[in-house]
Amino acid sequence: MFNCIKSLEIMNGCLFISVFFILFLIFKLDVDAACTGLPADLQQSSWVDDIASNTLTFGTKTLTGFSFQDTGTTLNAFTCVGNVDNVYVFGSDSSVSSPDGSSQFYYLCMRITKVSENSYYYYLLADENASTFPRVRAVKRNFPQNVATGVEPCDFCNDVNSGASILRRSTVAVVPPVTADPPCLPCTTLQAVCDLAAVVPAPAVTTMATTGSSQTTSVLPLATNSQSSEQRLPDVSGVAGNSGVAGVSGIAGNSESGSSFVNAILLLAAIVGIQAIIFNSVESVYEVVQFDDTTR
Repeated sequence: MFNCIKSLEIMNGCLFISVFFILFLIFKLDVDAACTGLPADLQQSSWVDDIASNTLTFGTKTLTGFSFQDTGTTLNAFTCVGNVDNVYVFGSDSSVSSPDGSSQFYYLCMRITKVSENSYYYYLLADENASTFPRVRAVKRNFPQNVATGVEPCDFCNDVNSGASILRRSTVAVVPPVTADPPCLPCTTLQAVCDLAAVVPAPAVTTMATTGSSQTTSVLPLATNSQSSEQRLPDVSGVAGNSGVAGVSGIAGNSESGSSFVNAILLLAAIVGIQAIIFNSVESVYEVVQFDDTTR
């Protein structure tokens, strides 16, 4: 029994170390808003979107091949102006003229997810812009790239499910079929938080009564992206960003730090919940062992 308790203490220590590391990563990401460069696999390479029959070419911080027009001006070259987690914002290298004669720039907000070295997918987190042809999911702002680097990336994004665009490395003829996970929303949510909810199964906890030999098994509900709204735990993600939830806006408001704090709490709650499940499972086994010892 001593070994069981000792193992449980080690497990607790590992879980808490993981929690603090993830919290550190969350707040570090919140500070590093300026673009630090695209994923290494994407840099200096071309990627084919077979559905759109389009090819995107990435540099260290550049994007070409995504093309549209506004009032006769073609915009097809972009530069990364900021990223946080796997959300990247690209600003157009060219501008268009507004009715008052000032220059306006387009910004693309991409949430990019790696599938393998030869396949990625991304979501454009924006509504369709009626000023573009063809209509694309992009936002227009009255400031250039050098100003945009000082703006939080998610300020250019809208929390919408645009449908995933699948990318295949141009030097590879065929890749296995890709099934994209739903977009991680809101934009300020760390991808790890969404992934944790998606991959952690609902563990079965077996308990045994103190008398008799019957046992019952119950499954604790953990929210996943595939569950219906009735099955999911209450959604508290709305307390961040522009939620306007009474009593919370003064804490989170529109700030990235407030949203990161909420992310931290959500992730901490999920891990602590898993820890409690494991602890209860071990505790139940311990109680059964004790019960067997007293009946001998």
